[in-house]
Amino acid sequence: MGTALADHAFSAQLLAAHRDDPAWRGDHVDGCVHPWLDGYTCAYCELPVRTDGDHRHPGYGVVEHTDGPGDSLRVLHRFCNRMRKCHTTPDGSASDDVEHYGIALRRAWLGWATDQFVKGAKERHFGVKHYERLGLHPAKLRSPALFRKYWMVRKMRCAAHAIHYYTR
Repeated sequence: MGTALADHAFSAQLLAAHRDDPAWRGDHVDGCVHPWLDGYTCAYCELPVRTDGDHRHPGYGVVEHTDGPGDSLRVLHRFCNRMRKCHTTPDGSASDDVEHYGIALRRAWLGWATDQFVKGAKERHFGVKHYERLGLHPAKLRSPALFRKYWMVRKMRCAAHAIHYYTR
């Protein structure tokens, strides 16, 4: 599902299961918008999810139901959930797994999106290529032949930004 509706349904299930346990409610509910997400990491980039603030933030946590043999729930950043759904594997097939993209690249995408959000850039629905390029455009560089080098530097900077931002 990956929507706020799924978040609230899951919240209601948890709260109903623990309605007679004041110790659990005190540990998990008090002062937290989404108590079940505190301490969880994103299944896509393995960084902690945000549980407070603006729900439009790229790092805001969502809970998604996964179809498959395990039929389970997993926690993702809002942005990571979107990226995971729109990517295809190098062979062109749609993929739900994360084996095809390294952890540094997945974190760089989140870091770049977070940086854009923090700067106040309006949320735009860029195509996947825009995120994959981390905002770089070969034609706009002084030396388009150096695109790969520029991209690698930006990838490491954005990944470092994501790690710093989400782990502090």
